[in-house]
Amino acid sequence: MRFLSAIAFPALVTAALLPFQGDFANSTVAAMSYLLAVLAASLVGGLLEGLVASVISFLGLNLFFTPPFHTFAVETSDDLFALFVFLVVSTVVANLFTQLLRQRERATRRESESGLLYRMASRLLGRSEMDLVLNDFAHELSELFGLDGCEIHLADNEGAMVPKVASGSKLESVPGVVEIPMRTERESFGVVRMWRGDGRALDAENAALAKAVVAQLALAMESLKLQEKAALSQADAETNRARAALFSAVTHDLRTPLASIKASATSLLEEGVRFEEPQRVDLLRTIAEESDRLNRLIGNLLHLSRVRAGALVPQKVPTLIDDVVDSVVARLRGFLGEQQVEIRVKNGIPAVPMDVIQIDQVLTNLVENAARYAPPGTPIEVGLARWHNHVEVKVVDRGRGIPAEQRERVFDEFFRGEGSDQREGAGLGLSIARAIIQAHGGTISVHDTPGGGTTVRFRLPIGALSNA
Repeated sequence: MRFLSAIAFPALVTAALLPFQGDFANSTVAAMSYLLAVLAASLVGGLLEGLVASVISFLGLNLFFTPPFHTFAVETSDDLFALFVFLVVSTVVANLFTQLLRQRERATRRESESGLLYRMASRLLGRSEMDLVLNDFAHELSELFGLDGCEIHLADNEGAMVPKVASGSKLESVPGVVEIPMRTERESFGVVRMWRGDGRALDAENAALAKAVVAQLALAMESLKLQEKAALSQADAETNRARAALFSAVTHDLRTPLASIKASATSLLEEGVRFEEPQRVDLLRTIAEESDRLNRLIGNLLHLSRVRAGALVPQKVPTLIDDVVDSVVARLRGFLGEQQVEIRVKNGIPAVPMDVIQIDQVLTNLVENAARYAPPGTPIEVGLARWHNHVEVKVVDRGRGIPAEQRERVFDEFFRGEGSDQREGAGLGLSIARAIIQAHGGTISVHDTPGGGTTVRFRLPIGALSNA
């Protein structure tokens, strides 16, 4: 069909113009019509067909439309020159037009190739299933290069090639199979096999394009693999950091109260030593306070393990939050010593669905933090108020405050701000408080206190009883 176009189009022009043969003497109309035939042959067939059509058109123009008619003889040198100009022009036009068509085809092919690479890379980096991505890749390769079949084999841990996906006909004894390694400079991922049912191999241009496409897929797979390794390394580093911080908390924050308890108990048990009543009471009070401190730390560690295990599910019951605040302040009286706590409650605060034990833990951690940072002689303020459809609780101290860049980091596990001393806890209180408040559907944040200090504010929604 392609070769017939080289004859058919000039023949059609000749048949169409032959009835007007005498009218086209010394006219360019016949020559322009034959040029259209050359373009049509080049479009349908290619360069070779265009050149053949050019020669046939030259002969037809000479034989039928250049006097004397029906002979290849030429009367004048002007006609001879015009015929050779036509031959040169038609040949050049066929060549240029064919090159233009090839360039357009290359541009279309490259656009398809780029689209294929973009889709495959997006799916890989978007964590799509590898088998689905490779299956789509095999189908699109088949469409892009007109293949009858395509198989992708991936290398296993031992380097053996394992078939993963196939598109089109099965590979049995088809000749002309093209195998393209799917590898980068650092690693080999497998091989792509492509073939046509008639045994025709890919031409050099298509083979080069196929290699480029497969190479880009290999780079995308390598990038995905490096990302996964980086994520694992980051997770391992985070785990090691948490373990180191937990080890530090356990070794210091557990040993310190234990040392005080041990020293006080040993003193009381020492034979031959008689203590005055105030001294004995002071030693017993030390044992009681350090035991409470040890109990609170262990409670925080247990809460941390529940948070990490995803087991922090609040069991909500409607409760007046001011009652919980009163209970927490009364229980911490020994820890607070002479530190005063001012509780300010605005009227109209309804009961809030909450897990009383968990909200007690939040308030305990916040009041303890405020007591650690508040200067001696300054009160700690706990404010309760209704805020739209929430109940808002503020715990305020007049300490040194928290820099703006650290107000979000204070909710990280084991975080201690600059200048913290070793008795300021393990850095678990606020992280546990945030986990509990978020489990209740609320929010918690850190702000400046007007005049200096820190305000920690949390809000709990007022709603129907729920165990969510």
